[in-house]
Amino acid sequence: MLFCLLPFLPESPRYLMSAGRPEESLEVLAHVRAEGDSSNSAVLEEYHEIEQSVQQAKTQASTSSFMALIWGSTSGKLHFPRRTQLALWLPLFTQVGTGIAATTIYTPTLIRQAGWGAEKALWLSALNNTVGVLGTVIAMYTIDPVGRRPTLLWGSLAQSACMWIIGAMSVLTASRPSQATQYGSATVAFIFVFTLIYSSTFLIINFNCTSSAISPYADCICSRTD
Repeated sequence: MLFCLLPFLPESPRYLMSAGRPEESLEVLAHVRAEGDSSNSAVLEEYHEIEQSVQQAKTQASTSSFMALIWGSTSGKLHFPRRTQLALWLPLFTQVGTGIAATTIYTPTLIRQAGWGAEKALWLSALNNTVGVLGTVIAMYTIDPVGRRPTLLWGSLAQSACMWIIGAMSVLTASRPSQATQYGSATVAFIFVFTLIYSSTFLIINFNCTSSAISPYADCICSRTD
């Protein structure tokens, strides 16, 4: 159904403007912003902003290509290449380097090693994923006052400590069956702590850095030259 409906999906106003179809760009904006009223002041204001942005981008095409975005050195204080590299590598490191994939995948296995049933293992795994929501709420109040780099640094150290403890507890759970419940409980507790730290540091900064790396490139000309 999605495939069949895609041809009827309107293009974005910015693309239509850059493709030399300004009337269609205005029409789409009018439908989105003002129920089809193309004379609406908010629609016209956004239309002219997009028009100015596209014109500026065309005049600076040499610094607006994908290669210039990655390797260019003419972006000045906007640091497009650095922003792009952060946007490319931070998500990869977040998924592969932090250990969140391992805890997410193997949480049910670690819980079952502690002697708990499959139902409880799945229930606790779902609860662990829900803890991530709390972490994002914490990040709302900590990232701006603390800063992204300090948050990533302490998040790395804290996640590393949790991962070492989880590994040690899981080994003890398997090697000492008589105390599997105690060690298993510690394992699960630190998995929860790990998830909370991850979601309040790397997860939210990953999305934040990715969006802040790309979005200024799209409309920086209008917003940064004033």
